[in-house]
This record gives sequence, C-alpha cells and structure tokens, in this order.
Amino acid sequence: MVVALRLASVAAFLLLWEWAARVPISFNFPSPWATAGALVALVRSGALPAATLISLQSLLLGFGAAVLVGVPLGLVMGVVRTMNAYGGVRDVRPRLVEMARAFDASWAQLFTRIVLPSALPMILAGVRYALSRAFVGLIVAELLLSPFGLGRLIMTTRSMFEHDRMFATVLWTLLFAGAALAALARLEARLLRWRS
Repeated sequence: MVVALRLASVAAFLLLWEWAARVPISFNFPSPWATAGALVALVRSGALPAATLISLQSLLLGFGAAVLVGVPLGLVMGVVRTMNAYGGVRDVRPRLVEMARAFDASWAQLFTRIVLPSALPMILAGVRYALSRAFVGLIVAELLLSPFGLGRLIMTTRSMFEHDRMFATVLWTLLFAGAALAALARLEARLLRWRS
C-alpha cells in the first residue's frame, strides 16, 4: 500500500511537470523527458561525473571536518560538569552511570560503554541533518561564491540557455543527496540494531 502510494505520487508529479512544460508560460521550462535525456547526455559526456567529484571533495572536506570536530566536542561538553550538557549525553540514564561506578568502571569504560551508546542515536540524527544542510550549503556556495563543480555546471548551462541540462544537473544533485541520506539512514539503522 505504501509503495503504491509513493509510485502514484511520483507519477502525479511527473504528469504535473509534463503539463507545466507544455503550458506556454515560459520557454525555459523543459519537460521531464527532455531533462532525463539531458541527464543521460551529461553522464555520457563525463561532465556530470567530473563536476560531482569536484563538489564531493568540497563536501567531504567540510562535512568531515565538522563531524570530526563537532561530535567529540559535543560529547566532551556533555560529560564535563563545568560545561553544559548537550543532546544525547544528557539522556544517559543516571542508574547506568551509578552501576558502572559501583563496579569500578574506568572513565574510558564509562564513556565507551555507556555514554557513547546512549548518545549515538542523537549523534547520528545530527549527522544526518548536518549532511542535508551540507548539500544545501555546498550548492549555495558554488553558485554565489566560487563557481566550481555542480554549481558551475548549473551556471554554465543556464547562461547558455540549455535549460534541460540545467534542470538535469539540479535533478542529479537532488538524487545524489537523497541517495547519500538514504545510505546514512541505513547505516544508522545498522548501528542502532541493538536498541530493538
């Protein structure tokens, strides 16, 4: 039932898009089929994979640095009493901490076996949200600040009035971001299997 509903919504969206492309409002609004054809042509020419690799390098650099600095800092801020308690660390059950201390658990054992697993759901949710915002920030930066990668391809195709290729690049970016978020959600489900 859910799959049928999703397929119906996709079909309705494509039909609405086709109708909007046929209505003589604007000449620069391509049909979904023209966009799909331009997407295939951009992939075959190598322009889209090359632009994706350039954008992906920037995305991984910024996102990776944010995760590598932000997550440990957030954990430390949640554990050290002189700082504020943040996110999932705040949700650690005090009885678990008391039990670990009663059994003479070291600080490292307390952190790795109680604090980190308790905070992991909030950490992964934050990472997933950060990845979605990273894609938005990447495209905005590439369009407004320094034209390279996918942003440059969007600007180039727009300036040459190749609107089908411009829409194809935007569609590719959305599909790529959706696939990355789906992969992260699957990883999150695997890492949190113990909760069920």
